[in-house]
Amino acid sequence: YFPPSNRVVNPDFHPARIPALQKRYADFFGSPVITNPFGWEHVAPWMAGEYFPPYGGEELWATASHALKSAGSPLFLLLSGARWGVTLDNAGYHDRDRFLREVAPKAAAYDPTGRPFEEDPPWAGSVTLCVGTPFTQRNLEESFLGCVKRGASMVQYDQNHGGAASVCYNRGHAHPPGYGRWMVDETEKIFQKVRAEGKRLNPEFAFTVEEPCEYFIPDWELYMGRPFNFFGTGSDPSSDRVAVPLFIYVYHEYLLGYGGSNEIDIAHPYAEAIKVARKFTNGTLLEVDPGKPNYRLDTIPSPTEEMRLARSCARALRTFARPYLISGKMLRDPDFISRPAERIRMWRDPKDNRRTQDLPAVDVPHVLESTWEADGKVGYVFANWKTTAQTVVFSPREYGRPGGSHAFAAYGESGKRALGKSGPLPKELTIEIPPLSAMLVEQTR
Repeated sequence: YFPPSNRVVNPDFHPARIPALQKRYADFFGSPVITNPFGWEHVAPWMAGEYFPPYGGEELWATASHALKSAGSPLFLLLSGARWGVTLDNAGYHDRDRFLREVAPKAAAYDPTGRPFEEDPPWAGSVTLCVGTPFTQRNLEESFLGCVKRGASMVQYDQNHGGAASVCYNRGHAHPPGYGRWMVDETEKIFQKVRAEGKRLNPEFAFTVEEPCEYFIPDWELYMGRPFNFFGTGSDPSSDRVAVPLFIYVYHEYLLGYGGSNEIDIAHPYAEAIKVARKFTNGTLLEVDPGKPNYRLDTIPSPTEEMRLARSCARALRTFARPYLISGKMLRDPDFISRPAERIRMWRDPKDNRRTQDLPAVDVPHVLESTWEADGKVGYVFANWKTTAQTVVFSPREYGRPGGSHAFAAYGESGKRALGKSGPLPKELTIEIPPLSAMLVEQTR
């Protein structure tokens, strides 16, 4: 990542240093890692359209991508979806007038008044493209495949949540004006062409998207989501929108996700550790951001609490929890008889003056939990984000398998151990989870 602005490059994360950084994290986790650098675009991060040549030149990124491939680390790049960057003050980039005059009529999505849709978020001003135009389809194909040709094994359709397309009222385009099925059909045409050609260029190519959508499940290998918040969305905590893992509950076994790096929306010193636990128990792959002090490995004398927990969760994902959290079906949680929690208030961005006094609070359990079904077994997955051991007591469920004899086993850092003898479903189970660690209780018949 290149903080603190769109083109002030942090030397710690210069592209030439990415392979060494990748190795440091792979060694820490004892596993290959996916490398997702930000700021590789020609103009600046999330400045769509003019992606190439990448920042620093083709040779710099060719060297980096080759080193990552040799290390078994997929290179993962983000694209800015169906939008074209036109303005970025701190990069000295101002192309809005020319684009609106010369390109927009054949490329942009237009509102009912005859004006192109424009957005001006903090990172860049952009014009929304119409997926029903040859220009947009060609641009997206060239952008995706340009990343693959430069060594990327994974490319994300970022910024367009769930692959959403903009409505367009331009009667000069080859689609019906206004909303319609054409928006979905043209989007799917792009997805399928990119996916097929991407896999031809690189058989390991994986197509990803920001936030999931049930309709496009067959077109994607992965999605990025944020099912880890308690109040808002991370980027806008004042919204009071609760992040419910509904897509995961319904579709987890059909499409895998990974947790994004947005701020979690609670004010707590261990908010990042809570986020790791939420990502893990929600059945998404973990993401750690070396640009944040919580996840740095090269400037701290020993792993932070967040990194210790992330390592334990990553090991669980690769071993005893894998069948459940990678390809399992999410079930309803059991009833907890005892699970310590603490009341934590909503986090507020210091620059946000809309909420100052009436911030709500939520009870956050010290041990987060989720329940899964895989291979005819039930798995209760736990993550303890506290620095002390925690004891929880819960009532197992039959989950559609009444009667019979049940057996329970606990899996953790110290291995496997049986929890009593097989017999009728017990009314309660007591389990102690070590500090900053993941654990699984497996229920079999």
